[in-house]
Amino acid sequence: MQKKVVLFVCTHNSARSQLAEAILRQKYHEYYQVFSAGTQPTGINPYILQILIDMGIDTSKLESKHVNTFLGKEIDFVAVFMNRTRAAKDFLEYIFVEVLFDPPLV
Repeated sequence: MQKKVVLFVCTHNSARSQLAEAILRQKYHEYYQVFSAGTQPTGINPYILQILIDMGIDTSKLESKHVNTFLGKEIDFVAVFMNRTRAAKDFLEYIFVEVLFDPPLV
């Protein structure tokens, strides 16, 4: 079975999208290839890293990335976490967004 590709996007790729990426990868890595990105990436919030470490989740592969990194790549699902309408509008011009997806039936 080919893994579905999931991209989580928020403005800074520093908290919400990083949490989502790390948790989904930890729980369902056999079903999904998971990434995160931001429209204005700034680096990962150290408190988020500590939360993930406390949950027993490996943070060594996490890094803030710009959404342009994923332009032209095949992505099955994109979940957008944004509170800035302008940033979301800019991103939506580039990629179709599907915000709901079912976890695999196990």
